[in-house]
Amino acid sequence: MLCEHYHMNEDKTNYREIWQAWLKAIPDDPRMDGNELGELLEKSFESYNNIAQQELIETMLAVILNQDYAHETALCILKKKATIEHRRKLHEFYLCRLKLGQTGQDEWYLKMLIDALSYETTDEFVNTIENFLLYRPFVEWATYPSEVLLITHPDLYLRGWTRFFNEKPFKKGKTNIIFQGFLAKPQLILTLKQYMIINAPNAWDKFKTILLDTIDEKRGWPSQELQDKSRQVIVS
Repeated sequence: MLCEHYHMNEDKTNYREIWQAWLKAIPDDPRMDGNELGELLEKSFESYNNIAQQELIETMLAVILNQDYAHETALCILKKKATIEHRRKLHEFYLCRLKLGQTGQDEWYLKMLIDALSYETTDEFVNTIENFLLYRPFVEWATYPSEVLLITHPDLYLRGWTRFFNEKPFKKGKTNIIFQGFLAKPQLILTLKQYMIINAPNAWDKFKTILLDTIDEKRGWPSQELQDKSRQVIVS
């Protein structure tokens, strides 16, 4: 089963050697986090020709399925580059991991796999994404819908955030960078507002309160101009 082990064909170069060589080509900086490493690897990926890119895609898939070193970083890159065939393998892997009943950090990894499936524009994985976002027990930090869903499956994106704000326990002053991110996108706030007011007014009331509290905290990001535009959308 894919969730137990993934075997490369014996006549192929060991994927671990390719992966380690690629990682070593990136400047080593102990201050760099996983996201920054992923951004550098993604830029590096774009510099290769098509044949080399396909080899790297297969390498990243093997790294992910074997849970090798920096597999989370591999997934952050692969989710944007994968074909439908790669996503099918990730989907099978997700279902295997789901059956294991893992929690905690593994819940976040399941969310990463769901984000990778969210890039698929067909409806092949819609039921899996829907079940994760809308019907699994609520885990706040693993329930944010990927923004790519707004493009691939907008209904799931809107329903996912509606569920989030319906079920999220609200405490004044407990805002975070996720809500700051919304303030950088007034049009996105408007889209969610229009949907929630019709379908879940209580969710909009909570979302509105959180956004206004975030503005009142007077953080430096996003810009004051964007925060003012967002406030206008919120209160209008």
